[in-house]
Amino acid sequence: MSNKKKIICECCGIILDTPTTSSNFVGKCPRCGKKLVYLHKHWVVYSFCFAITSFLFAILADILPYLEINSSGITSGMKVLDYFDVLANQNYTIISVIILLCMQVLPLFVLLCIILTDLACIFFIKNKIFYCY
Repeated sequence: MSNKKKIICECCGIILDTPTTSSNFVGKCPRCGKKLVYLHKHWVVYSFCFAITSFLFAILADILPYLEINSSGITSGMKVLDYFDVLANQNYTIISVIILLCMQVLPLFVLLCIILTDLACIFFIKNKIFYCY
């Protein structure tokens, strides 16, 4: 087996040797003409770092006050999670649940899945396809 990097065209499935270039651009597929690119060696680590950062910022956005008003010495504020309680108290429970699922639960679940998948790629799967050597 040769040590040259290989790339697969997403459209037609042809396997090509990549030339040694400094950029990600490889060229065009000789069969279908699609632009071919390859990823950096440790692209999973980049994805993992972005997901961790997004997860932490989402948690901080829930904890820290979102709206705070100071008028005549009286301070009133709300957090993001307080909006769901306000909607539920005004008999908009279904809307509150839908907004909670779409704005908090689903995005955090997707970020958690990305983090766990990237951890599996980094630590448990030692296949060269994940690191594009």
